[in-house]
Amino acid sequence: MDRTQALRALKQEYQLDYQNEIRAARDLLASGIRGMRGPEGVLNLDNRESFVALGQARKKFVEQLERAVKPLLDNYARELEQEAANLGLDGQGKASDPLMESLHNALRNLQASAQPAASRPVQPQAAPGSNGQRN
Repeated sequence: MDRTQALRALKQEYQLDYQNEIRAARDLLASGIRGMRGPEGVLNLDNRESFVALGQARKKFVEQLERAVKPLLDNYARELEQEAANLGLDGQGKASDPLMESLHNALRNLQASAQPAASRPVQPQAAPGSNGQRN
């Protein structure tokens, strides 16, 4: 795979990431929030069988949640679309655009920062109280 093909594949991957995120936000807008996940478990708002689901607290919570979240999701999807367009990921740019080079560099930097600290080269640090100056 030559450089142009690699950059084209990278652009398609970024494009798919944005498209999937936008689709997920739009799907939530259309179908509503049906669950929430936290570190201690999942709140299943679609459950209609438990006594909690039959209560007024659940009904009120779901109504308030949907009223609060819908404008945020709509705004998020629009901002994602704009961001994708600004990055040339809306199908309008070419693989030879200089932007593709900057996307490739951004991915490399993200991958390098995601490496465990033990595998990164150690940077020399100044001794405490030296303010980074050498004598």
